[in-house]
Amino acid sequence: MRPLKTRFEAYLRRNNLVRRGDTVLLAVSGGMDSMAMLRLFTELRESWELKLGIIHVNHLLRGSESDEDELFVEREAHRLSLPLHSLRRDTAAYCKERHLTKQEGARKLRYEFFTEIRKKTNANYVATAHNANDNAETVLLNIIRGTGVRGLAGIPVRREHIIRPLLFVSRREIEQFAEKHSIAFRNDSSNNSLKYQRNILRHKIIPRLQSNSGGDIVQSLNEVSTFMRQVDTMLQKRMEKHFHRFKARAGVVELDTASLLREPDFVQEQVILQVQRNLSIEPTREKTNSILRLLHQPTGTRLDLGKQFTIFRDRQRLVVREAHGNSFNDQPVVVGKGYSFPAFQFSSSAPEAMPSSLKNRQRFEFVDAEKLGKNLILRSWRRGDWFIPLGLGHKKKLSDFLVDEKVPLFEKSQIPVLESHGRIVWVCGKRLDDRFKVTPSTRSVVRLSYRAHAHG
Repeated sequence: MRPLKTRFEAYLRRNNLVRRGDTVLLAVSGGMDSMAMLRLFTELRESWELKLGIIHVNHLLRGSESDEDELFVEREAHRLSLPLHSLRRDTAAYCKERHLTKQEGARKLRYEFFTEIRKKTNANYVATAHNANDNAETVLLNIIRGTGVRGLAGIPVRREHIIRPLLFVSRREIEQFAEKHSIAFRNDSSNNSLKYQRNILRHKIIPRLQSNSGGDIVQSLNEVSTFMRQVDTMLQKRMEKHFHRFKARAGVVELDTASLLREPDFVQEQVILQVQRNLSIEPTREKTNSILRLLHQPTGTRLDLGKQFTIFRDRQRLVVREAHGNSFNDQPVVVGKGYSFPAFQFSSSAPEAMPSSLKNRQRFEFVDAEKLGKNLILRSWRRGDWFIPLGLGHKKKLSDFLVDEKVPLFEKSQIPVLESHGRIVWVCGKRLDDRFKVTPSTRSVVRLSYRAHAHG
């Protein structure tokens, strides 16, 4: 087998990970993998004209062991005359505050710091030391979780400005390289704890599979990963057409169910997985299957995706929206004042003289000031609400009116209703109640204004 340095250079070139003259920040924990990566990059520094730096995060999760890791990395940076960018962060408190597991929170902190320092230093890339064994473990974990093709693709070689230049190397090869070159490194005691699922795979499951199969299970899983990355790339192109309305409005995703149902099952699944990823929802097999079942359910069927989002069937669409982002409580209204809510603004004028024209009033209405009364409430619509739509001449259920107006299901709860002494005055932006209209005998009017917030 060719020397690791030669293969490392070839991998960088083949995957276009680093070019001559680039600035690369190396994520160095002090462990064997990252110290081997540091050695390989420093050997290329002169011939590739690279500008290198080290980035390190102390998560403060292992007491003095974490501090000693940080000190070890500081000494290595000084020895190699490389700039060091380090972060000390109480990861346990961070995770508790955001309701994350330690693994999720630590990863989020690391990558946020990587992005911050990369931008600050104008570096081209941040390199992490994930190896072929890490990738094999990730593929198995994702099979267990049921994360589809993207999960089987494993760890990406590159994602935006993050590169993984050791994904082609097995852990055993790294051990041999470290031993041959007398590379000093630190051992992370948490890597031996069987309370973590990844460590169970690493120390129990994969060795058992290896011994029983008689083949190289890590290599096999990495070959599956390489193939699935290609499949994932193809699927991404096919899925793009389902996201043409993704940014139609803030906090809302809409998918056309008819076009989605014409796709093969595995494409449907990938679209739903991508929706969850785009909304930063952790995908699970149970959650994904529940969403897919909504494709065959009647209008109004809904599913809560945690506390933040709700997804439901609305005619020929699946709609995902923020669960509470646009809700509002009953608001007493004083004539002459304005009110602002997450989804809209509402205001009313003091009584004024009759205007010369009452046309073009989608966002505002004039009502008879004397009929309006003083006990005004702005609220969401309720089941059982009825009013007498202007021009209709008889009462109608508000729910039926909104259906006739083709108001999407997810917008109904956001449309405010102005009420006076228990009677609906205005379905804001939609229709005035006939009982409050301006007539020839009207002496003064109140101008009611409603404006929904623009969404990008």
